Amino acid sequence: ATVTLTSSATAFTLSGIIQSSGFNFSEELPVIELYFTDGSKETLNAEQISVSSVRYRWDGDLNQQLPDYLRVSHSLGSTIDTDVVTAYATQTINITLINNDNAGTTTVVVSSSGGGGGAMAEILLVLLSVLMLTSVYSTDRRASVLNRERTD
Repeated sequence: ATVTLTSSATAFTLSGIIQSSGFNFSEELPVIELYFTDGSKETLNAEQISVSSVRYRWDGDLNQQLPDYLRVSHSLGSTIDTDVVTAYATQTINITLINNDNAGTTTVVVSSSGGGGGAMAEILLVLLSVLMLTSVYSTDRRASVLNRERTD
């Protein structure tokens, strides 16, 4: 008898939501690209769920294509690259693009979870990011006020 071994499918799902703060996606959706370890890439569909949010999803077989990183770009924000971790069957990567006209910069908040149990870590990461952004904005604002006082 002949036995033939074939590799079984290793299903993987990458999904998430991209949000905007300080601007919206009404005129232009973000471009979402998934890059693979072999150098190829696939542009993912951005499904608009509100003027400030889009959803994306990729389902694949890790034996066919192995995701490397996700790239998100928008003309009102930076190009963001974030690693894809395939250790679990699923990974969720949520990205918030923050455009703060007062500071003149665009900031990015990326949260990611894979498998299960990552919700608390995701919440803590977002809270920490917001605290850091608030601190940076306050420091920039104080420096701006001090500079104006010195020139008056």
